[in-house]
This record gives sequence, structure tokens and C-alpha cells, in this order.
Amino acid sequence: MVIHSATPPDVGASPTKEEWVAKNGSAERSSVIHVSGAHLALFEARGFQSQIGPARQEFNKLLTWGAAMFTRTVLAFVLALLVALPATAQDYKRGQEAYHRGDFKTALREWWPLAERGNARSQYSVGVLLDRGQGVPQNYAEAARWYKKAAEQGYSSAQYNLAHLFRRGLGVPQDYAKAATWFRKAAQQDHAEAKEALRKLETKRQVKTRQAAPSRANYQVGVRAYRRGDYVAASRIFRALAKQGNSHAQALLGVMYEHGKGVSRDYAEAARWYRKAAKQGHHDAQRNLGLLNLKGLGVRKEYAETVKWLRKAANQGDAGAQTNLGIMYENGHSVSRDYAEAARWYRKAAEQGFVQAQNRLGAMYANGQGVSQDHTMAVKWFRKPAEKGLAEAQHNLGFIYEKGLGVPLDYAEAAMWYRKAAEQGFAQAQYNLGLIYADGMGVPRYFGYAHMWFSLSATNGNKQAARSRDLVAKEMSPTEIVEAEKMAREWLEKHKKK
Repeated sequence: MVIHSATPPDVGASPTKEEWVAKNGSAERSSVIHVSGAHLALFEARGFQSQIGPARQEFNKLLTWGAAMFTRTVLAFVLALLVALPATAQDYKRGQEAYHRGDFKTALREWWPLAERGNARSQYSVGVLLDRGQGVPQNYAEAARWYKKAAEQGYSSAQYNLAHLFRRGLGVPQDYAKAATWFRKAAQQDHAEAKEALRKLETKRQVKTRQAAPSRANYQVGVRAYRRGDYVAASRIFRALAKQGNSHAQALLGVMYEHGKGVSRDYAEAARWYRKAAKQGHHDAQRNLGLLNLKGLGVRKEYAETVKWLRKAANQGDAGAQTNLGIMYENGHSVSRDYAEAARWYRKAAEQGFVQAQNRLGAMYANGQGVSQDHTMAVKWFRKPAEKGLAEAQHNLGFIYEKGLGVPLDYAEAAMWYRKAAEQGFAQAQYNLGLIYADGMGVPRYFGYAHMWFSLSATNGNKQAARSRDLVAKEMSPTEIVEAEKMAREWLEKHKKK
């Protein structure tokens, strides 16, 4: 049995860590596992079941250091090679030759064992490959880890590159003090670029120190205005700070333009401010800019740009970006379809507690996509978001109990989880709950409730539910049908969206 995964339409925007404060036919069981959208979720789903019909499908030249930055080394550290065994020097040279002819995977294969054995130059070189995404997926966090190993051995080029990562907040939290420390260490070894970078950074820090106190105070005033709903005042404060280069204010101003809060909705202007903040390493802005590119809102629709900005944010640990990047790999949009890579990104976000990623990772385990099929692990990852109220995960857990996959078969438990999702308006759960009542499995058999849930599911677009409702109606009296229709109307009235 294959369990299919899918993504429903847009879920809507989500606040940032700075408290962006955005307010938040026969009747057969459908053998599907559902997955929801990710952070900000500005994408459409791929189709997942014949009963509902095909869904529309929507859906890395990342900013890297200049070539010179990564290739300059200091002659003093040639000593690191001279003390190595001849085989080590020869292995490094083979990697170097492979690198220069563009065979990055071979270069990595030669350098990796040397780096693991503590060779500083090889550690630096592995960091470069990860930093640039050459022969491996780009990963700033791993690049920083290898740069640090080499930097701590005194390798000046690694110190210089590590400083840049800290300066821009790529793979590590943005930290000008640490950037200055590593620039200074490289500069003390007469690294010319490090000397110049240190001079510019210290000048910038002096200016920022003079501006920091009033900027922080004004920013908090803006946040308080936003929280109380005074968006006009908030936009005025954030605009002034954004023009001074404050990345948090730039990102928030982008949110306000994207959602028309305190200003007229203007996606192009939102993209402009997101881009300014994104270039400073602001991960929320990077994620939001990537998603605007995905939808073509205010910018040209480009999957490559989407992947570029999502990867930048994901490498900084942004769970929403990690989930969206996983979706790109799962669906093969602008990247080669790679279920293992999709599962890897879902896991990173899932381990941070991001419910959509947890549900998607559960689906990967249920389907055996990118990971070995393991229904026990699927149950583990479905249960976490289900208990937090994610309707898709609640439906999936109900399906798992109904089929006895990784858990003892339990129709009553299945009905309980289907009901939780159905009460949130999740069409497939409403349909399956109707089947549960029609069959009398785990609940008393009652065609009235079956008819009601089929009707509600049909109202939400499930065509199979409409056919099932008509079938069960043949088993009911006219009075029972009228009562079931009344229950459906009352449910809709009670759950009417405000």
C-alpha cells in the first residue's frame, strides 16, 4: 500500500521571532496520508488522491564569497603540509587538482579524510566546498564548523572566512564581536583582506554604537504600536529605522506591505524591504522573500530564487524555510527530486517543534520515501502535531489506527482522531468519519451522522463524499434525511468563519 502525501492551499503568514505579531462509486476508505503547508506556506499542493481530484502544483547560485576570498592562503601555513606525511601532501594535491578542473566531488573525497585527521588546510578546503555548495549541498553551518577547526589551528584564510560568516550571520548567529575577533587573528598574520575587513567592521561598529541606544528604543516603540494594532504609527517608526539600515525594521516593514497593515498592500515594496533585510542575513526576510518569488508576488516568479533565499534562511535554522526547502526537494521544483534530502530538511524543522514538518516527516516514514518505511516512527511524528491540533496530522493518526499500522488496530481511537480533524473542517477526515458511522466501526452505526459528515465533506469539495452521501440516503427515511441535513446546516452555522 502506498500512502500519498500532498499540500493543501495557502495557510497564511506567520510572525517572526521579533514578535511580528501577525494575528495569527462505492464508499471506500481513502488510503492517503495528508501533509500541510509550511511556514507562510505561499504555495499550492501537488495532487494526492483521486477522490478529491488533482490539486494544482506550485512550486542554487546562493550568495557566496568571491573566488579570491576562498583561494588566498598564507605562505606561513605551508608548514602545515611540510609536517604531514608524504601521502597526506599527495592526497591534498590530488584534491587541489580536482578542484581546479571543477571536479568538486573528487576534491571532497580527497580532502575529507585529511580534514577528519586534523589537517588544517584540508579542513579549510572542506569548509570552502560547503560554503559554496560545490560537490555538496550548500551548508553554511557545516562550513562554519570546518572553518573553525582550521581557524583554531591558526589557519588565517579559515579565520578570515569564519569572520565573514559571523559578520553576515550565515550558518551562525550574526555576531560582529566574534567577526572582529577572527578578522583580527587573521590580520595579525598579515592577511591583507582581513586587515581591511577589520578596519571597515570597526568603523561600522563605532557608528552603530552611537545609533544603537535610540534605535533599540524606537524599535520597541514600533513593536508596541504594532501589537496594539496602531499599524500607521508602527509603519512610520519602522520606516525611519529601515532607512537607517535596521534589518529588523526592514523585515517588519516588508511584512506590513505584504499584508497591507498601516500601508496599502504592495508586494513589490514588500519584496524591496525584504531584500534589504535579507542581504544583511535576516532569516525571516530571506524566507519571506523566497516565498514571494515562489508566488511571483512583487517579483518575477522564479523557483531558483525561491531555493536561493529559502536555503539561506534554512542554513540559519529557520524551521519554516527548512520545511519549504524540504517541499521543494520532495516535489522536484528547481532542484532534482530527492526524498532523502527532503526528509533531512523536514527532520531539522521537526526537531524544532515545527508541526507541519513533523507531519511531513511522518508521511515520509509512512510511505518509505527518503527513509526506510517505519510505521512506528510515522506514529511518533504524527502524534506530536496531532496533539497540538494540526488537522492533517490528526487525520493521519486516525488513518494509522484504523488500519493498525505501527499500532494495534483501534476503530474507536481512529474515530476520535478523525473527529478532531473533522471538527476543524478537514474534508477527508469528515469523509472518513462518515464512513466510520456508516459502517458502525468504533462508534454506534448511525446513518444520520454518516449523512451529515458526508454532506460537510462534500461542501468542502470532496466529490466522493457527495456520492457516499447519496448512497447512505437510500438507507434512510425522508424524516431521517431532513434531520441529517438540519444537523449539517447547524454545524456550518456554528463553524462559520468570521
